[in-house]
Amino acid sequence: RKPVLLAAVAILVGAAGCGGGGFSDEGSAGAGTGEVRMLVNITPNLTKGYWEGLVKPFEDANPGVDVKIEAPTGSGVKDTLPQLLAAGNAPDVVETLMADKVLAPQMLDLTDQTWTKDTPLVQQAA
Repeated sequence: RKPVLLAAVAILVGAAGCGGGGFSDEGSAGAGTGEVRMLVNITPNLTKGYWEGLVKPFEDANPGVDVKIEAPTGSGVKDTLPQLLAAGNAPDVVETLMADKVLAPQMLDLTDQTWTKDTPLVQQAA
């Protein structure tokens, strides 16, 4: 459970720091304000409350940035992400997901970033 937690935090911080245009109209990536959408699997153990608690330290450290936790509309992140990408409504952050050949070209590989070198699952996610 701890590796998933650390990986999600690392991905969240990195994606928010990169600011690939996913912030709402309330702000811009450079201004450090706005909304970050995070697509995660909601389970009996990994509840929405769990994920909100996970991102709270990030939100506290970045006033003006709101992380919106989104549950999958399909049976899970793996089914929902392609639908969101096809609709042009991709989230900013996705819970650890091993991208296949279809999804990989649409994902941002952060393994060349120095902060990712010691994060859990970095090699598997590459």
